[in-house]
Amino acid sequence: MDFQQLEQRAGFGLAFVIHHTNGRISEEFMNGMDFDQWLEVYDRAPAGSDLEALALKKLGELAENFDQWLEVCNRASAGSDLKALALKKLVELAENFYQWLEVCNRASAGSDLEALALKKLGELAENFYQWLEVCNYAPAGSDLKALALKKLGELAEDFYEWFKVCNRALEGSDLKALALKKLGELDASFDQWLTVYNCALEGNDLEALVLQKLGELDASFDQWLMVYNRAPAGNDLKVLALQKLGELDASFDQWLMVYNRAPAGSDLKALALKKLGELTEDFDQWVIVYNDVPAGSDLEALALKKLGEFDRSS
Repeated sequence: MDFQQLEQRAGFGLAFVIHHTNGRISEEFMNGMDFDQWLEVYDRAPAGSDLEALALKKLGELAENFDQWLEVCNRASAGSDLKALALKKLVELAENFYQWLEVCNRASAGSDLEALALKKLGELAENFYQWLEVCNYAPAGSDLKALALKKLGELAEDFYEWFKVCNRALEGSDLKALALKKLGELDASFDQWLTVYNCALEGNDLEALVLQKLGELDASFDQWLMVYNRAPAGNDLKVLALQKLGELDASFDQWLMVYNRAPAGSDLKALALKKLGELTEDFDQWVIVYNDVPAGSDLEALALKKLGEFDRSS
C-alpha cells in the first residue's frame, strides 16, 4: 500500500509510523514535513521509541509561534533542555491574557517565572472571568489577590458571579457582606440556590442565606425528596427538606415509594407512614400494599387496619 492510500485510511501520523517501521520513509520526505505533520507523528509513535524522540526534536526545530511552542512544552520531559527552551520561547511570544495564563499554568510554584506570569495577568485582566483566574492563582495575602478581589466586586453582575465573589471573599470582610447582600437581592431558582448550598461552609452566613431562600421558594415534592436524600444526617438542610415534604401534597403512590426506600427507623420513614395513614385509597390498593410489604412492618399493620375499616364500612 502506498503512503497516500495508507494516509487516507489511517491518518498521516500512523501512516508515517507504519512506513517508517518498514524503512519506507526517505530523508527527502522527512525534510519536507511541517510542524503539524511531525506533531501527528509524535502522537502516534510508540512511547519511548527513537521515532518519538526524533519527532520531538523536529518539533523543537520547527516551532515558531506561541501555540506551536506550547505543544512542544506540553510534550517535552520535565527538566529537559527542550522544556526549558520551550518555556523561554513562551515567555518571549506571550502577548494576551490567556497566553500568559498558559505560562502561569506551566511555571513552577514560587518560581520567578510564576511571579512574572502573575504580574502580566494582573496587567492584562479586563473582565470578570479573567480577574477570577487571577484571584485563583494569586498567593493568599498578596497585593495581587486583594486587587483581584476588589475587581471581582466591581465587575460581578449575575447570580453565579456574586456567588463566586462570596466564595472567595474573606469572612467578615466588606466584600463578603456586599456579596451576601447582592445574592439576597437577585432572583434565583431553587436549583441555583441548591448549587450554592453545596459549596457553602457549614455554619457560615452564606449557608444561612441559602437555607432562608430555599425555604421561601416553591419546589416540587421530588425536588425536596432529592434534597433530603442527599443532605447529610442531622444537617439543617435535611431538617428543612423533611419539613417541606410534610407540607406538600403528594399522592399515595409517592408516599408508598418513599416509605419503601427510606432507611428503617428514619424520620422520613415515619413521615411516610403517617402520610399514608391520612390518605384515602380504595380497598384494592391496600390489598396490594398488604401483600407487598415485609411481614411484621408498621406498614403491614396500617394496611390491615385500613382493610378492616373498609370491611366494617361496607
